[in-house]
Amino acid sequence: MRKYSVLMMLGLLSMLLIGLQLSASPTTASAIEAGQVKFEPKFFRLDNPEPVIVHVKFPQPYERNTTDIDPSTVRLEGSIPPLNTWTTRAPPEFIAEFNGGAVASIIWAKIYHMGITTPKPWAPTKVELEISGKLFDGTEWHGIGEIKILIPET
Repeated sequence: MRKYSVLMMLGLLSMLLIGLQLSASPTTASAIEAGQVKFEPKFFRLDNPEPVIVHVKFPQPYERNTTDIDPSTVRLEGSIPPLNTWTTRAPPEFIAEFNGGAVASIIWAKIYHMGITTPKPWAPTKVELEISGKLFDGTEWHGIGEIKILIPET
């Protein structure tokens, strides 16, 4: 009985020490917010979607970190992975290409959810999209940009 009590106390003490170490561990850095997110093409046609190119620039002092983005973590609207990615050094920029059909599906869902209407079917409408990911060191980043869409006549 005494042996059991000693073992139980040692187990509880070790759990307490492990818990204290976990709570004292440093937290991860806050996410980097992109300074600029631009979309191509200039007008995205929902009835004939073409690939979407996203240009991401980070603000100072993070502008050079665009070359440290882990492409396998990049997502548009949290779900669409890029088809292709590349970076430029001057100016420092991360560029990702996304499937136009997948982007159109996300935009249609937003249109139906938000009830977006236009005065004329051919008038461009702006819709916000978020791109996000992680750097190779695990730091998260995200940015929001507007894509101009052309809603087809129904």
